Amino acid sequence: LKLVGKMSRHGVVWPQVVVQPSAPPCVASGYRFAEISWQGAGSAVWRAYRKDDEEGQDPVSIKVSAIQDARPRRCSVLLRPAQVRLPPHANIVCLLAHFCDAPPSSSQGCAGLAPCSSTCAFAVLGHADFSLEALAAGRRAATPVEGSEEALPPFEDAELFVVLQQASRALQHLQEHKIVHRNVTPGSLLVKGRLDGCDSGQVKLSDFEQHWDAGRFAAFGLGVQGSGFVMKAADARKETNEGHQPPSAALAPEVRDAILGGTDVDYEMNDMWALGHTIYAIARWDVRGEPYPGYVDDVKKCHRSLYQELPAQWYGRSLRAMVRGLLEPTPHWRPGPAAACEQATESAAEIGTIGHLVSLLDIGDGAHGGSGAGLAHRRAAEAAAALTRLVEPLGGAGSAARSRQAVAEAGGVAALFALLAGRGIAGAGASETRVAAAGALAGLAASGLCQASLVDAGAIPVLVSIVKEKGAPLEEKSSVANVLRLLAGAGNEQWTDAIMEVGGRQALQLLLVECSNEGTCAERARATLDLLPPSTPRRDELGPSHGCLGPLLHRPDEWPAPLLF
Repeated sequence: LKLVGKMSRHGVVWPQVVVQPSAPPCVASGYRFAEISWQGAGSAVWRAYRKDDEEGQDPVSIKVSAIQDARPRRCSVLLRPAQVRLPPHANIVCLLAHFCDAPPSSSQGCAGLAPCSSTCAFAVLGHADFSLEALAAGRRAATPVEGSEEALPPFEDAELFVVLQQASRALQHLQEHKIVHRNVTPGSLLVKGRLDGCDSGQVKLSDFEQHWDAGRFAAFGLGVQGSGFVMKAADARKETNEGHQPPSAALAPEVRDAILGGTDVDYEMNDMWALGHTIYAIARWDVRGEPYPGYVDDVKKCHRSLYQELPAQWYGRSLRAMVRGLLEPTPHWRPGPAAACEQATESAAEIGTIGHLVSLLDIGDGAHGGSGAGLAHRRAAEAAAALTRLVEPLGGAGSAARSRQAVAEAGGVAALFALLAGRGIAGAGASETRVAAAGALAGLAASGLCQASLVDAGAIPVLVSIVKEKGAPLEEKSSVANVLRLLAGAGNEQWTDAIMEVGGRQALQLLLVECSNEGTCAERARATLDLLPPSTPRRDELGPSHGCLGPLLHRPDEWPAPLLF
């Protein structure tokens, strides 16, 4: 092995390892190759361990690329742009070592490479479980209902926000050092752990073969105009002629237009476009889908009026708006890395707070009053109000449905129902807590899963009793009437019969009178009554002298005061 300094085509000077012709092929024996983690175009990534790591405690990922031309110079060219001189960053892959050698033995043959090669380039990276491209492909293969109406989205909103957040941090780090990646694709983003916002999940940017160090060009006076990320037209033409141009999916419209037109190329916002295109590609089952149809063939077709949204039934409004902003044809309208990171962080935090909000619904000792009752009720009311905003379909039907499911899985339905069912709850703010809980429960009742959970918990008699209850706030009764409307309209005759058996129709009729037959409360009561079957009292239920009003006048305590005549 010989350690040399080399000037790459991007003007970056850094030490590299070049394998001399006499170097023995035992260099790769310093690692034990366990299995192929994933495969890409012309490369395979192995999970491996150092030879002295007998217990397998410190795995690494080794990217093995085929070399058809095994000459040392060719190997050197492949390895040359694999690393940039950068301070370390948590979201950028660290290149631990690289070398050329014979391919590792594999039961799959050719070390998982196609075509086969007698010499391979090895890049030793920090450990990763898979690339984003491999993860999307695996989920695609594991979904048997692809293309049907019941198909599930490949990724959840929260997962994509984690990718956007951490990839934006990596791009911000590059931009601060005047470096353009130019190859942000699903294959260049590596994932370690889980993409659900937990602390163990990490997204790292890799594959710097196409990077361009604008800072070094600017230092020599070669790219000082404009944003400081401008590549001269002559350098862009030379790069294209040598076949080093980045892939089309990683090029923004203004960059492609400048390359085709032979003018200077400004790469400042190119990586943000590529990140948006990456999220767009993996968020659809059809990974070939383009946000601007025909853009790959004709850059003039990239116009905001032609943009095709991500499926609204799968993704919420905030995610769709963020991806669309990244894919904005006008560069200065796109968010920069810092703004994109902040936006993704806020959206991910909003989704990730469901479990915390549900935990606040448990008021504990505050149910019986006492010094801490006011604070407990206020927190529970605020949590219920926040859950109401999450489950309302303001961010898109798909987002609201996923939020309802997440709340139900976190025990939110049972916690909210417990607040309503515990009518003995006392203390300052108890009434506001019940009103907020009823509002959140009304939003959750739009989900079939939540409806079934409510009925199984015996909610129907409790809900009807709240509508009948004297002194209960009209706002609470209105929300409860909305829950009854959703249960009555679910098409389940048993639920409808249960509402009728506990006097649901009479209770709603009384609610109409109580709210003077006006406002949202009356509208919900009427809508619920329309869904219930007509009630015909039996002859023996009627009073001796009051006709059809007999069964009502026999219970004067349930009537509003003005009707006691």
